[in-house]
Amino acid sequence: MQRDYTGANPRRARFHGSLIDASTSYPKEEWKDLPHMIIIFITEEDVLGYGLPIYHVHRTIDENNQIFDDGSEIIYINASIQEDNALGRLMHDFLCSETSDMHYEFLRKRVSYFKETEGGRKEMCEIWEEIKRKGKQEGIIEGETRGRIERTIQLIQKMMTKKGYTLEEAF
Repeated sequence: MQRDYTGANPRRARFHGSLIDASTSYPKEEWKDLPHMIIIFITEEDVLGYGLPIYHVHRTIDENNQIFDDGSEIIYINASIQEDNALGRLMHDFLCSETSDMHYEFLRKRVSYFKETEGGRKEMCEIWEEIKRKGKQEGIIEGETRGRIERTIQLIQKMMTKKGYTLEEAF
């Protein structure tokens, strides 16, 4: 669930699509074998601003308005519209703070397990700890990479200022 507008940026959808394609394909794979991909953003508010509960986004050919079927689709779901239909009830349940007020029994049972049982809370804590651990690892790797880049830039600058190298010579 995206709680702010920046998280549901159309370019973020494009980014996620490219990550999915890269992680689910393999070298020399036939293009026709790429699976159909749907990126779904569920947003608390109407980030596209047209007052619709759901938006299906496809690529089109500008000159003839025909769909360009590259096997990708983006769906934005506006959770602020909770009409009396399957999607509206599901959005109600997603935003519901009390499990007893949920419409869908399967979702109510699963959320109740995680929120109201010792086993569920323990499982969520373990999941959260794993997310934090992975985030910390990614942060360390990113910091080390930035450090190497900064050291390389400093070395190149030093070679240029102290030894009179051109940028090309310093590389």
